[in-house]
Amino acid sequence: MAGSTLNLGLPYPSGPDANDVPYWMQAQAEALDTLLGAAWQSYTPVLTATTTDPSLGSGTNYVQVGRVLKVGRHVQYRGSLRFGASGAVGGAGTYRVSLPYPPRLGSILLGGVGAVVDNSAGDYYGCAWLLQNVEYMEGRVFGSGTLTATSPFTFTTNDWLNWNITYETDS
Repeated sequence: MAGSTLNLGLPYPSGPDANDVPYWMQAQAEALDTLLGAAWQSYTPVLTATTTDPSLGSGTNYVQVGRVLKVGRHVQYRGSLRFGASGAVGGAGTYRVSLPYPPRLGSILLGGVGAVVDNSAGDYYGCAWLLQNVEYMEGRVFGSGTLTATSPFTFTTNDWLNWNITYETDS
């Protein structure tokens, strides 16, 4: 019974007594491995808006990256979106960022913290607002309200959205 569990690489017993290890110990190790899940995974967040979707553009400084860790029903999700040097368009309406898993019905709606950075005017901080059982989040900026294509500033080249949230999912 040599080797290790699939997700976390927990070692199975080895050596001269390995054949004496009861089957249930292997089953327990595999169950723990499944429960804890894999390490951080890549996830590509998608930015949309309620009226006209923005375009992050391309070229220098363009960023569209996310990371997700799911342990049971617990989800930890962080990411960054940065409008590139060419072809960046802010769109129109309330911004929405895709979630890797939908939030659980009845769960707490405040998911975590976020920051938006205006390349020419400064930083703004707020929170991520999760809508129940929908696969996106919206932002609330302290002192400015809902995060939109024009609030707290007009998004354009080299402007950032960053977040780090925790929430619960149904499965």
